[in-house]
Amino acid sequence: MLGKLALEHLHAQQPLRVWSVIVTVFGDLVMDEGKEAEPKALSTAALLDIMALLRIDPAHVRTALSRLVANGTLDRTRIGKASFHTLTPAARAAFRDASELVYGRHLPSPNGQFHLVLTDACTDRAAARDTLGQQGFCMSGATTALKPAWENQKPTSLPAGAIHGFFDPDPSARSTIAELFKIPALTSAYIRFNDAFGSMANTAFPSNQDALTAKLCLVHQFRRIVLKDPFLPMTCLRMPWAGDAARVICSTLLERVREPARRQFSAMRQ
Repeated sequence: MLGKLALEHLHAQQPLRVWSVIVTVFGDLVMDEGKEAEPKALSTAALLDIMALLRIDPAHVRTALSRLVANGTLDRTRIGKASFHTLTPAARAAFRDASELVYGRHLPSPNGQFHLVLTDACTDRAAARDTLGQQGFCMSGATTALKPAWENQKPTSLPAGAIHGFFDPDPSARSTIAELFKIPALTSAYIRFNDAFGSMANTAFPSNQDALTAKLCLVHQFRRIVLKDPFLPMTCLRMPWAGDAARVICSTLLERVREPARRQFSAMRQ
């Protein structure tokens, strides 16, 4: 069964971060793949039922929920004895942005160049590095940061005092850039995903419940990888690029499980 195979792969990843799986549930199911701007709250009882399908212990779920409320990812409300959770506005905005990558609705298109930022003149270089890191820059030196340039990219917000330019790498620099952006590790992650889920393309799922289980495992595993992908130019990647195959596998399986998973979720949240 598709759900059983997906579960085996989910639990093979250690440690299993329950809080991250919960975020997947809210982003994928509650926000309907990031498209629902004002999602309804999900009861703790329904969440526990969903997590039980993923073979995750209720005590671990409750501990993770408390952590997500404490760090501002979730809001908690009570109606009588029942408790409900929803993503905070900031968390919803973050998942909407992430969903563009996870579900392939809007993928970056590298133009072959890189943003080059120098932080020598920044008053607080450590803070500047943190700011650039949050925007996807990779520090190639103590005061030098790189990030691939994409077509139709929004203007980059730079730390005060930073100097910005563009860098067009020659062939001799491309392998070094790939190492800086940890492409070998990313490639291995994509290959593991492809090996696990590629064999599921023709596997049957006997029920809506099985489809929901498979979808959550699929999206969670793919999300963890694709959000680490810097989307470098193809000239900096080993071809054929494993990320392309992963995208096809994920899209193909999503088409199979999307509607039955929605029906199962609708039945479980009532």
